[in-house]
Amino acid sequence: MTALARISAVFIALAATLALSAPARSEAACAEDDFESFLTEFQNNPSEQENMSADQIEMTTFQEMGSAMPARFTVVQSKEELDWPILPSLAALKQQDLSVQIFQDTPLKAELYARATDLREVDFVWYFEKDPCWSFVGFSDGSLYR
Repeated sequence: MTALARISAVFIALAATLALSAPARSEAACAEDDFESFLTEFQNNPSEQENMSADQIEMTTFQEMGSAMPARFTVVQSKEELDWPILPSLAALKQQDLSVQIFQDTPLKAELYARATDLREVDFVWYFEKDPCWSFVGFSDGSLYR
């Protein structure tokens, strides 16, 4: 075996070993394991929000159509199509007199609600999922819905 063939064989064996020993993306690779820590990181780093989001985001709005109930419109957009940051800081939401609540019914899904504390019809929901890491997956502007 020539020296070049031996080097090539060693390189292939080394590459295969590294590929097999590299862990699959798991919770250990996630920056934040629990939702509250993730949300703190997400809202405090507007420049990183896009990186902490799913590739496809479900965006929902409601529009009055002359009927008793506004029509719901949902589109799926790639994260590159959205204007970032998508979530202001929780402090900024509260300064706008919005009540902020977090709901987490399961360990894998969470929702952040921001609603007006007065008579304004402001109703926003940000959706997050963990698979295996937490990420932003959707937004609903239900301001006309209430």
